[in-house]
Amino acid sequence: DGMTWLLNSPEESLAYVLADSGFDVWISNTRGTRWSRRHATLDPSSRAFWGWSWDDLAMYDLPATFNFVYQQTGQKLNYVGHSLGTLVALASFSERRLVDKLRSAALLSPVAYLSHITSPMGILAARAFLDTMYTWLGIAEFDPKGIPVANLLKLLCLNPTIKCYNLMTSMTGTNCCLNESTVELFLKYEPQSTSTRNMVHLAQSLVGSELELRSEGVVKEAS
Repeated sequence: DGMTWLLNSPEESLAYVLADSGFDVWISNTRGTRWSRRHATLDPSSRAFWGWSWDDLAMYDLPATFNFVYQQTGQKLNYVGHSLGTLVALASFSERRLVDKLRSAALLSPVAYLSHITSPMGILAARAFLDTMYTWLGIAEFDPKGIPVANLLKLLCLNPTIKCYNLMTSMTGTNCCLNESTVELFLKYEPQSTSTRNMVHLAQSLVGSELELRSEGVVKEAS
C-alpha cells in the first residue's frame, strides 16, 4: 500500500524527498490493502469484493486516481510507480488512457514481461497457482499472512532449490540495499492482501510469454 513510500526516514523516503523539493505529493492505495478496503456496497468478507485483477486497476482505479488529482490541481501529473504500480500504468497507457493528463512517468522495478524471472520461489509459486487454480479461486482474498498462503509456502519449501530461511531473497533475489532493521520495519506493514484472481493472473503471465489484459482462465471464472 501507500505506506511503503513512507517507511524510511524523511531523508530516504521518496514521498518526503519530493514534498521537500516542492512537489504536491499524492499517494494512492491499491484495492484490498490496509487503507483501501471500503466499498459503497461490498464488504471485504464477501467474494464479490475481491472479484478483480490488475487489469481492473488499469481500467478503473488508476484513471479514477488521475482524474481526482487532476481535478484538484488542474495540472498534469508526474507519475511514480513501483512493481505492480508500473504494470498498471503501462497497461493503462497502452490503451491511450491518461496520457492527456500525464507529464512524465518514473517506473521503478518495472513489470512488462514476467517470463524472464529467475527467482526459484517465484517460478514455483506461479506453477503452483496454475496447478491448483480452481482451488485458489475458491479463496477470494490472497492474504500473505493467512493460513492458506502459509500452507502454500510450506509446500514450496519442500523443494530443495528454495532457501526458506531467507524467503525475501528467495522471492526477490539478493538485494544490495536492505539491512535487518529495514526488513523488520517492512515486514511490520507488508506484504498486504490482494485478490487471488490477481495472483492467478500474474502467475499466468509469468508462465506464459505474453502479458495480457485479461487471462482466459480469469474470464471464464468471472462469467
